[in-house]
Amino acid sequence: MVYSLAIEAVVSGDFSPAHAALRFVLSAVLAVVIGIALGWLNARLAGMLEDPTQQVALNLRAAAEVEQEMIAASRREVLRARGELGADPEIADQVMRGLDLRSRRK
Repeated sequence: MVYSLAIEAVVSGDFSPAHAALRFVLSAVLAVVIGIALGWLNARLAGMLEDPTQQVALNLRAAAEVEQEMIAASRREVLRARGELGADPEIADQVMRGLDLRSRRK
């Protein structure tokens, strides 16, 4: 979120602290609401399972899915940043290789 605001400020040449704070707060609130909803759903699904081993497996699977989505979002941001004026493609490629290695460990 902060990176997105910084890019927007550099590209547009205009920065409003009030606008940035509002976007940051709205983004944080949305993330909390989504996290609560997904946590509630996961708890409901785990409650339907009687075997504790299956409950643990469900929780581990949910955590792995969240991690993979975070890696995918990071890849999208790095690719977007790589195309920005003044970006160092070698650094972006190095970050991408690190993300690739992290996603292959799964």
